[in-house]
Amino acid sequence: MGNKPTNLNAMLGLDMYLASLSRGKCQKIKDQLKSVPITMHPLMSWDLAGTAYWNSFRKGRNINDLRKLTQLAHEYNWSVDLPTLLTSPYEALVLTNTEQVICWVNPGFTTMTGYPANFAIGQTPIFLQGENTSIVKIEQLQNQLKAGETFTGSILNYRLNKEEYLCQISIYPIKNNSQVITHFLALELEIR
Repeated sequence: MGNKPTNLNAMLGLDMYLASLSRGKCQKIKDQLKSVPITMHPLMSWDLAGTAYWNSFRKGRNINDLRKLTQLAHEYNWSVDLPTLLTSPYEALVLTNTEQVICWVNPGFTTMTGYPANFAIGQTPIFLQGENTSIVKIEQLQNQLKAGETFTGSILNYRLNKEEYLCQISIYPIKNNSQVITHFLALELEIR
């Protein structure tokens, strides 16, 4: 018990231990840490564990999105099958009214674009477009929405930091119980 370890790398939970130390204490034990060549990830099943983790993360995110949209569906008397609609892959959700003013975005919108929700709400999505955004695509999108049709296509958008990204967008008209369109819901996925 009195023996001082000469190589802290063998310690289980080393990352947690090091994270708890001050900078000064880290310097004092620096000589007890030895460089270890790693040729593969220490968790050999990371490909399985990582996929399962991200799938559960996405599922949790989707559940939160579904809860919020269900709340809005009750508020606006929507007649839409939200669980089926949200089975399509997406990163960001953008809900607009019929004038295309943003009413709500999910947290994935901020992750994808860099714009916080409080900036986006109350604006039209035009702030996401820039000089290389296709005017033809935007006109096609607007014409289909005016006709009450679903739009699916890709649009070149711009993040808060002005970086371009190609976005696959599916925009669905949302109707109330009287079959009147009250909102549009965009499911957005960055094309990498």
